Amino acid sequence: MIIQNMFEEDINRPINGVIKVDQDELGVIEQEVKVTVGDPETDLLKNEVQDVVRSMNEDVTIHDFRLVKGNTHTNVLFDVVVPYGVKLGAREIRRELNEKIKSDKTYYYIINVDNKYV
Repeated sequence: MIIQNMFEEDINRPINGVIKVDQDELGVIEQEVKVTVGDPETDLLKNEVQDVVRSMNEDVTIHDFRLVKGNTHTNVLFDVVVPYGVKLGAREIRRELNEKIKSDKTYYYIINVDNKYV
């Protein structure tokens, strides 16, 4: 019972990940990226993105949705699954999102298109 409660608590808490790269003898510079999921902003924007994508084609789905917040803008990263025969690319989806999602924040959409052949 204790393990189950701990597991449920872990699922429901926001996850914050940090990726760091330190400078080494080859000249790789330090880079820190913070990824946040499970917060209200992420959930709200994901729902808005899903609505826009579905309005373009109801058979298209998204997954692996996440935000990477920076000082000047927020990267919105996600994968789009496009069924076989549907002509829909990242550029077209990005254009629709920029037109339909209005915000006081600057979002850069980074979209990976997966084509579903089955």
